[in-house]
Amino acid sequence: MWCMEERDRVVWLHRSGGFGLPAAQLQAAVDAGAEAELQRLLDPDGAGGPPSVDPWDDTLLPLDPMDREARIHAVGAWLRQMIETGQPALDRMAWWWHGHLVSGLDKVRFARAMVEQVRLFRRDGLGSFPALLRSIEGAEDDMGAAVQRMADLNVGPDDVCLAVSASGTTPYTVAA
Repeated sequence: MWCMEERDRVVWLHRSGGFGLPAAQLQAAVDAGAEAELQRLLDPDGAGGPPSVDPWDDTLLPLDPMDREARIHAVGAWLRQMIETGQPALDRMAWWWHGHLVSGLDKVRFARAMVEQVRLFRRDGLGSFPALLRSIEGAEDDMGAAVQRMADLNVGPDDVCLAVSASGTTPYTVAA
């Protein structure tokens, strides 16, 4: 029967469940063992390390599809986050969801929208989030739901609400 050496198991685990390990951390991970490393990666409170901070500066993410600097900041901050992450499984899943749902800058157009989606993936990507997995047919046409959602959020006359619609006529967006 074929079996992997412990070092190979740890390397495979970190490449599959994260982005690999720096050489300086590899021996400590091998010493801990693949089983312990798996538990560390799947730890719901730390997902393998200390909670990481949000890498984006929202002041650098205006809602302007032509803002090249916003695009550079959005992508660059996320790449740095994935390289430096203390939560490799969480960031790997965010990357996975990003690759499987419409979230690239060529589709979203606004760097801020892509960042908000990645934040959602980082927040909920290891948990249960049915709204990402199933379509709620007709939701975009439910003006009453938009009004109720604004009421639930206590949006008042002194608040600003930004609702985006590709066509500019989506009933939910217009009602919000």
